[in-house]
Amino acid sequence: MVLNRFCIFAKNCKFNMKKYLLLLFVFVLSTSIQAQKISYSYKPLAAEGCNVRFTPNWKDGNPYLLIQVKSDRMLFPESPVALFKSFEGDTIRLEGTKLDGKKESAGIMIGYMILPATELEARAMFELSSEQVDFFRKGIAKVRIYLTPMNHEREFNKDKIGNKIYKVFMKSKKEDAEF
Repeated sequence: MVLNRFCIFAKNCKFNMKKYLLLLFVFVLSTSIQAQKISYSYKPLAAEGCNVRFTPNWKDGNPYLLIQVKSDRMLFPESPVALFKSFEGDTIRLEGTKLDGKKESAGIMIGYMILPATELEARAMFELSSEQVDFFRKGIAKVRIYLTPMNHEREFNKDKIGNKIYKVFMKSKKEDAEF
């Protein structure tokens, strides 16, 4: 009804419902793709702040967890390690593979001075077993990621990432099996 009123005012109005539905479908699809990543920001001090993103994925029958850390100085060592602790007190240790990262440089102008600002994105891929995937269902109370020059450690009062990671793993496993 509103579209018909709009077409009255516009000359040569040729509204195509298929185009409208296609745009709506693309919008819904793009928002569901963004939901595949679980992330948080942690900034106890400005110098130690970082943004951590977890991307669970199931490829060729194997679960993988991609961890990305954005900060001004933290990088993964050659043999990345991540520790997760559940609310029941159980811990798992993941050993992964370092991937190429990104570096972005910019400058902030304050008065007549330009201060350099650099953001590094470190990435590592961790292969998990099925038992380790089930571990995330319990909820994650603590995360420790070994980085250089300092480690990233975060404690949670309630589960913020564990159950989300588990659900994305299960969705990805279903999609991998359906192919």
